[in-house]
Amino acid sequence: MYVQYLGPDDKNLSADPSAKFPDTKYSKFVAIVPQVQTVLGIPLWDKNTAEVSLEFPSGAHTARLLFCGLGSDIYGGGWRQYFPREAYPNTIAPTDEVLVPALTTGVMCIGLPALALSADIATGKAWKDFRDGLFAANTVDEAVRALEACQPLFKASLGLNLAEAFTRLVASGGATYADIKNHGGNLDNLWNLLLAFGTIVPKLLFTPGVTGVWQRIARDLVEEATFDKVAAAVPIIGQAVAVMSAVGDAATLAEVGAETTICPWVIENEISLTYAATVKVARDPRSSTFR
Repeated sequence: MYVQYLGPDDKNLSADPSAKFPDTKYSKFVAIVPQVQTVLGIPLWDKNTAEVSLEFPSGAHTARLLFCGLGSDIYGGGWRQYFPREAYPNTIAPTDEVLVPALTTGVMCIGLPALALSADIATGKAWKDFRDGLFAANTVDEAVRALEACQPLFKASLGLNLAEAFTRLVASGGATYADIKNHGGNLDNLWNLLLAFGTIVPKLLFTPGVTGVWQRIARDLVEEATFDKVAAAVPIIGQAVAVMSAVGDAATLAEVGAETTICPWVIENEISLTYAATVKVARDPRSSTFR
C-alpha cells in the first residue's frame, strides 16, 4: 500500500524524484497488506489488515491510498489517472509500485502451486514461513527488511530463459504493449503470460546464495520431500503448468485465474481531512437582500 498526499488543485505532495526504496518517485510506502488466501472460497488466514497512521504534510487535504499488486487491466490503464502523463510510458502498469507485490504474488500463487503439483509435496509450511517473513512486519523498518528479502526475485538473473525473463517483466508491470505482441502474447489473457512462474520458482529457491524468506521456503520444501525429488520435478512443471492453464477456472487455481483476469493493478481509496466550522448568517444592513 502506497499513499499520495494531495494538496491544492490535487497536486501530489508525495512526488519525489530522489525517492529511495521502498518509496517511489510518485508515492510513499505505507504498509504490506496480505491478500486473503483461500481454498475453494474458504479463507485460510484470519485477516488481511494493516494498522497504520497517516501523517498529512502541511497543505495536504487528501490521502490517496494505492493498493498495488498483480493486476490485469492491460487495456484499461485505470492506474494512469494517479500518475503524471510522463510516468511509466507505454507500460502496462506502474512498475515501481507493483514490482514487489506482483512478483511475490506470482511466485506464491502460481509458481509454488505448480511446483507442488509437479513434486507432489505439501506447501503449507512454506506458506507459513512466507507469511511470517513478509506479512508479519509491524513497522515500516520491518516491512522494508521484508521487502528487501524479496529482491533476488527481481534483481538476480537466476539463469532465467527468455520466456521466464519475459514473464518476470510482464508481472512487474515493466512490459509494454509492443513487448507482449512481439513475444506472441495475447493481451486478453494475462493468465497464460504468467504461467512461466512455474519454472522460475525452483530457480529462485535453489540458486546458490539466495537467502532470507526464499531460503526458508526452499528448506521447507526439502523437508517435505528431498532435494532430488524437487529437482526431478522440474521437467514435469511444464505439465503442471498445462494443467493449471486448462483448469484455470476450477478449484483452488480458479481464484488465481479469475483474479489475474479481472483485478486492476492499482485499487485507489481516498481519505480526506474535514473540519468543523460554524457559519453565522445575517442580513446586510446596506441591502434588503442576503449577500
